[in-house]
Amino acid sequence: ILSWNDSPPSFLEDDDEAIAQHLQQDFPSFGAPALESVAQLRQQRPSKATTVRANRYHDLEGRALLLGDAAHSTGGTLGQGANSALTDAVV
Repeated sequence: ILSWNDSPPSFLEDDDEAIAQHLQQDFPSFGAPALESVAQLRQQRPSKATTVRANRYHDLEGRALLLGDAAHSTGGTLGQGANSALTDAVV
């Protein structure tokens, strides 16, 4: 679960059946989740996402420049899903 604030999504306060219906509606290609999976989902703590904005990507003298992943602050796990998907596509 990824959250932009300190609290989990409000739908996780519902009962397991309602959460399963919510997930099935929002992600129809996955089908209905098992109630055991919903119970595990409710027990997880949300990860907090934050945004850090830099005011420049080079030093004042122009001797250093930030490129690629160095130019933004992103935790390593945020790209993990995309990397796994690409690996699965290759395999």
